[in-house]
Amino acid sequence: MFFRARRALGRSWFDFNCRSLLLTPPIRRNDDRLTLVSMLCHGEVVMYLLALKSFCAQLGRNPNVVILDDGTLAKSDYATLQAHIPEVRIVHISDVAPDRCPKGSCWERLLLISDIVRDSYVVQLDSDTLTLNTIAEVGKCIETNRSFSLMGE
Repeated sequence: MFFRARRALGRSWFDFNCRSLLLTPPIRRNDDRLTLVSMLCHGEVVMYLLALKSFCAQLGRNPNVVILDDGTLAKSDYATLQAHIPEVRIVHISDVAPDRCPKGSCWERLLLISDIVRDSYVVQLDSDTLTLNTIAEVGKCIETNRSFSLMGE
């Protein structure tokens, strides 16, 4: 019971401290060869925008962005996302039909990625990442069409 309240308070405090991010210019796509895919929930919109904008700034380009709505995004979340990523494609989780796959967890995200990867290099970006330094090795993997995985310590 206290966990949820503490988590909600923490997210509100984070969003309050990051509110200046909402005054930054939108991401304008300039690279159609790359697509960032993320699964997103209501409480992580500001954190996601921070992850996205920091990643794009360090990568030096603005790719296609596809967001999988886990079913909790509100109309205001859609408006915020579209204001900061005008060409964003938002897919509701119910629109990803896992015929004979389990539902929930990460299955819908993986199915969505498997559709997109046919036409574009795909990077899955989590909302809890922040790109603070250059990521030249990521850019090189994208340019040479090589897979990669970044893992923390």
